[in-house]
Amino acid sequence: MAKRQVNPFDQLLDQFTQEIVKMVKSVPKMDAPPGAVRLKPAEIHENYMKMRDDPAEWTKIIQKHGFPAAVRYWHDQEGKNGRTEEDETGQPLA
Repeated sequence: MAKRQVNPFDQLLDQFTQEIVKMVKSVPKMDAPPGAVRLKPAEIHENYMKMRDDPAEWTKIIQKHGFPAAVRYWHDQEGKNGRTEEDETGQPLA
């Protein structure tokens, strides 16, 4: 069987790859994107109350964050109103 020749660039490529992985892993984790403004809970709730009955706003939230995140947002904010579930007449479910 013929002996396989080693490509001299393979070793360099492996070294460069390892260095890049080290650099990426050394980047600090951020809680929020740079420049993001952290809102107070009262401000978040105030924004929610302004948009809660607007289907277009809910569509934007679902498209941006996904349905599960939108439901969590709804649940958290409605919980601050003292309710999280209603029947078709708007009355809290028992």
